[in-house]
Amino acid sequence: FPIFDYRGRPVAFGARALKKDDKAKYINSPETLLYTKGQHLYGFNWAKDAVGREDAVIVVEGYMDFIRPFNEGVHNIAASCGTALTVDQIRLIRRYTKNVVMLFDMDTAGQTATLRSLDTLLDEDMNVRVATLADDKDPDAFIQKYGIEAFRQGLTFAKSLFDFKLERLTAQYGATTLEGQARICQEIIPTIDKVKSEVVRDGYLRELAARLNVKEDVILTERHRVMGKAQSRSVVVQK
Repeated sequence: FPIFDYRGRPVAFGARALKKDDKAKYINSPETLLYTKGQHLYGFNWAKDAVGREDAVIVVEGYMDFIRPFNEGVHNIAASCGTALTVDQIRLIRRYTKNVVMLFDMDTAGQTATLRSLDTLLDEDMNVRVATLADDKDPDAFIQKYGIEAFRQGLTFAKSLFDFKLERLTAQYGATTLEGQARICQEIIPTIDKVKSEVVRDGYLRELAARLNVKEDVILTERHRVMGKAQSRSVVVQK
């Protein structure tokens, strides 16, 4: 797959592994003066005008996950080529829109990349939603099986970053034990704290208390504790 920069100039090549036991799912040219992987989004040179018109971009994981929906008429789409979004990629997107729908594979690597990207997107003051497809299929396989209209419909059910992360953490730790509730708070509160809007941030904290069946003042106390630790670690690193 030829990889172009956002102006449409070829800068590298990529490949998709065909065997399940191949070590790397996506293979790219070595980085050069022209090509740094974290600065480019596959297909963005074709998608950028539609991204601006529709004021939103769908970010998928791989080459075929971009090509299949794009050829079917979904043009506000680009691929990260199997990695969490970098600051450079996000700032490229932000020239055209602040609204991002993440649609990564829901295997372990995809979930990890999605969760890492969420916090970086929030740091860059982007509006984020997360979409998943039936049977946890990737966009290419999903469209081949169910068609493009089902794909479009699936995007309408994209969840807020809060709902997505809370569901994943609840599945991982469980919300019925005190230990599980504590682990969930430790991991989701730093994400909530990155939200720029105080109104939205306060709403998420109140929703977290309701979902965990914990008093709001307890959540606020936990926030001060968790973020106090984070700030302390930051001071130590700076020293």
